[in-house]
Amino acid sequence: MKKIFKSFAIFMTSAALVSSSFAFTTEAASTGINVQSRTKAEIIDYIDTHPFDTSASYDEQPNYKTAPYSAGKLSDSTLQSALNALNIVRYIAGIDEVSLSDNYNDLAQTGALVDAVNGQLSHMPSKPADMSDELYNKGYEGASSSNLGWGYYSPIDAVLYGWIRDEDSYNIDRVGHRRWCLNPSMKQTGFGMVSDFTAMYAFDNTFGYTENYGVCWPAQTMPVEFFDKKDPWSISMGNSVNASAVKVTLTRKKDSQKWVFSNSSADGYFNVNNEYYGQQGCIIFRPDNITYAAGDSFDVTIEGLSSPVSYTVDFIDLKPEESISSSDIKETVNFLIKKSFDADKIKDMNKDNKINVFDLLILKKRFLKS
Repeated sequence: MKKIFKSFAIFMTSAALVSSSFAFTTEAASTGINVQSRTKAEIIDYIDTHPFDTSASYDEQPNYKTAPYSAGKLSDSTLQSALNALNIVRYIAGIDEVSLSDNYNDLAQTGALVDAVNGQLSHMPSKPADMSDELYNKGYEGASSSNLGWGYYSPIDAVLYGWIRDEDSYNIDRVGHRRWCLNPSMKQTGFGMVSDFTAMYAFDNTFGYTENYGVCWPAQTMPVEFFDKKDPWSISMGNSVNASAVKVTLTRKKDSQKWVFSNSSADGYFNVNNEYYGQQGCIIFRPDNITYAAGDSFDVTIEGLSSPVSYTVDFIDLKPEESISSSDIKETVNFLIKKSFDADKIKDMNKDNKINVFDLLILKKRFLKS
């Protein structure tokens, strides 16, 4: 009976039925960018096969309170969770996944240690007086080559709620952490955490040539769970961009509302950053007075580049689609017919060679008239 009543709820209104039975998605063509466009089903499947736990644990506890200091080591499960979280956002963005490097894990862990000892977040940490030169030098290399965070429960939290967002006033002008997370040429990374100081190694020297450019966030298929109204939009072109020439138009499809961004005027925040945070040529904009919900769709057009850029962002939720088999429909409809109308079987009332809920609706009308 559980399956019957689950299906019965879907039949409460014909509108709900049409919405469930005839829903479809289309993939809009993009111009001037070169990343993969994922489907909702692909994203859900990737997340299912790359699980993560937002907590952190250690195989070796760090010591950051008194000398002699030690960096410790995150547990393999925490490192894998952090990698999975990073690869999920990279997958959504349409670029290749990365792997862990033991060396980068060590550097990131030691970088987090030096900042924890100092009690200060810094890419160029000062040397604690009672720390060995060897440990400090490794920590300095790690801190100066990593995304850093302070106040997160784990590196996983830092990836999902800090670095990929970069919505605060200190980072929005360049979204540098996001661009390192979504650097398409990166092949390896590493993670570290000491106290509530976190690090993700970003200056990967094993990178190779990449054909990806126009890496955008929000991505072309964007889970609303990963994007907040305070988060800036960004797209990295992979080459220097003339900020004075760029004009971005964002159009919400459902009501044709537009937001326009340029150096001269902007319906929200706007900036262009040409520094090498991952790929250069990053166009950043954040519309005023906006919210996002599953089903929202936006067209982005960018003028003033060497060639025009246009793409569509479709917001989705990560709830799996309900699917109803024909046997479920027949079972449910026949149950309703027998229960409500004391009839044994439903017939093809509308002569469409199908047994479905529309036959039930016709039969119901006939019974109500009789």
